[in-house]
Amino acid sequence: LAAAPRSALLSHMLPHDAGAALAAMAPPDAVAALQTLPLPAAARIVKAAPALAAPFLRAADERSRQRLQRLMAYGPDTVGAAMESITGVLPHDATVGEAVRRLQNHPEDRDCEFFITDTAQRLKGTVTAADLLKAVPAAPLSLLLRAPPAALNTHMKAHAAAAHPGWLTQRRLPVVEGDGTLVGVLHYRTLAAARERAAGLAAP
Repeated sequence: LAAAPRSALLSHMLPHDAGAALAAMAPPDAVAALQTLPLPAAARIVKAAPALAAPFLRAADERSRQRLQRLMAYGPDTVGAAMESITGVLPHDATVGEAVRRLQNHPEDRDCEFFITDTAQRLKGTVTAADLLKAVPAAPLSLLLRAPPAALNTHMKAHAAAAHPGWLTQRRLPVVEGDGTLVGVLHYRTLAAARERAAGLAAP
């Protein structure tokens, strides 16, 4: 792909998926693809695919390298450090039929809500598997959207995230960057385990 289409394609992929695609390429080609993206978008992908970090940072100029390192650095006791990759994500312009096919290919998502994102990967809402299976296949997902649960910010401290009221009704919460980009998900059990590890490291 030429630079412009390649950049557009990567920009519309979730960081985990984009990282997996780039990791399968030769390192020089992966770095060249990352260089077509804005730095925040590139940093999100590199955080999801750590093997890309060293060659990408080597290829960056000093100013860009410093900014990338800031973007990639989550504190050890933050939501960003504990978050998990997402599988149940669908674009807002998909149809019910497309979503049902995704559900058939990923049965592990059947008991979870799907997160729906716009073209900039910002969280727009959720759709349940039950709603999908009852809807007309040609209908757009936008007709089924439910309000999204309140999201956790990547830089939120773990103890603050543990007190989030969203846990009263949800077993997992979306994780977003400061610009609202959906970058991960966090289950309460994962957060609790991360807090236990942090407490163990802090113990004398």
